[in-house]
Amino acid sequence: MTPRANPALVIAAAIVGGAAIAVIDARAEEVQWAVGLLLVLTAACSALAPRQWWMIALFAGACVPIAGVVEKILGIPTLYPVNPPWATLLAFIPATIGALIGGAIGGRFSAAPSGSTSTSPSAGAPTPRP
Repeated sequence: MTPRANPALVIAAAIVGGAAIAVIDARAEEVQWAVGLLLVLTAACSALAPRQWWMIALFAGACVPIAGVVEKILGIPTLYPVNPPWATLLAFIPATIGALIGGAIGGRFSAAPSGSTSTSPSAGAPTPRP
């Protein structure tokens, strides 16, 4: 069984990474880099915390549309406007796909092998010295 990372820290890393990807997406003409990075980020975070895959997808994916709203509220000029504005919600698709892949990988490797448990009553007991 592999050790797991603290889920709160993994989710925080997903939020910070999602915010960085949102900044990249806001400044890039094409979305391929942002989509690829979002897939990798959510897959890596979900592999570390497989039970929280849905929160990782939600928070990392939400950063892109939230960044668009923040830009509009603060009056930051948009280099490459998104038409229609709701299209930024499509960031949830690669975030969810990446999180599902990472969660499946992390869940697969966190399960103990079937023959690894011992039913012997003395398992783990110290051996007597001669």
